Amino acid sequence: MLSLEPRIRKSIDDHRLISAGQSVVIGVSGGPDSICLMHLLCRLDKNLRLTCVYVDHNLRPDESLRESKLVESQCHQLKVDFVAVSVDVPAEVSATGESTEACGRRLRYAALEKVRRSRQADIIAVGHTADDQVEEVLLRLIRGSGLKGLSGMRPKNGRLIRPLLEVSRQDILAYLGSNEHDFCHDSTNESDRFLRNRIRMELLPLLEKRFNPSIRNTLLKTSK
Repeated sequence: MLSLEPRIRKSIDDHRLISAGQSVVIGVSGGPDSICLMHLLCRLDKNLRLTCVYVDHNLRPDESLRESKLVESQCHQLKVDFVAVSVDVPAEVSATGESTEACGRRLRYAALEKVRRSRQADIIAVGHTADDQVEEVLLRLIRGSGLKGLSGMRPKNGRLIRPLLEVSRQDILAYLGSNEHDFCHDSTNESDRFLRNRIRMELLPLLEKRFNPSIRNTLLKTSK
């Protein structure tokens, strides 16, 4: 198998995600996926103008400060622009009655789009992986979806791109480890309050153990 960098270059070219000289806003949470995306795009050899954006959802004050500083520090080392923005998810949830997950996602993408417009950037890149795709397919199946929904996330959706969508989190962690890139851990990823977390921590391990050891690859093939 190709190492991660040439695989990402091939995926970007195959799906026509990024053209040379474009301006790209990268959503960087400080977690492994987005940190990996940031470093890979910096090494892409397309003369890109990059802006990394950290969005504070006001849900984890202690962790958010640490994440923001880590992303800012790595951006400084990489010589790319860093922007930190804040959205008040708790207040918005109280006002709208949305779930925390849905509200956070909506406000996060709105914040990224606002930065894209202010920077006159061409596209927004986010760090969804093949593991996220598997979880998304199961999530949509559980909630109810037609065929289009069961295809999961797309590598490109308008101005939004997902260059890591065909890469496993295991490969991402291996890349970060071999290159000694630090990242943060979001404690909410371990909470069973959220359906996506229960799919990742409970349902997928059960399906792998009791029904199909290759369920992740099966679901990825189904989505395609």
